[in-house]
Amino acid sequence: MDAMSEGSHSTNRADRQLLVDVLEVVTDATRQHQASLTNWLFAVNAGGIGGLLTYIAAKGGQPKLVCELICFTIGLASIVLYRVTMYYWLLCRYRRLHKSIREFDLYKLSRSDCESRSKEALKCIWPGEALAWLSGIAAIAGVIVSVIGIWKGS
Repeated sequence: MDAMSEGSHSTNRADRQLLVDVLEVVTDATRQHQASLTNWLFAVNAGGIGGLLTYIAAKGGQPKLVCELICFTIGLASIVLYRVTMYYWLLCRYRRLHKSIREFDLYKLSRSDCESRSKEALKCIWPGEALAWLSGIAAIAGVIVSVIGIWKGS
């Protein structure tokens, strides 16, 4: 009986270590993905705003490229909101999963329960993804409308 409880205890430690490792890997991967996406979209939108303002200043006239500036500004605001949203989502997800691991340590949850909670936590990511898509679409629209506007001689 003693050997059986020892085997169960070592299996529990191995399962716990696996859950902790998965938590760390997923958290780091999510952070890196968010940072990369934020950097690219921020650079495109901020660069678009800077480029348009430089073009307007070089022409010395009234700013006629307002629609283009609005597109890039929406993109820039969206990526900032994306980053804030995803930071808090990641923080809440980390806390939830950490709580699951604590409950697992106290034998209140099984490994499969922890895994299902982890999958459930991924479901509420859509608001951040929508903001990232909005930022990317606004950047593409800003580039297209800017090229057309500059080509027509605005």
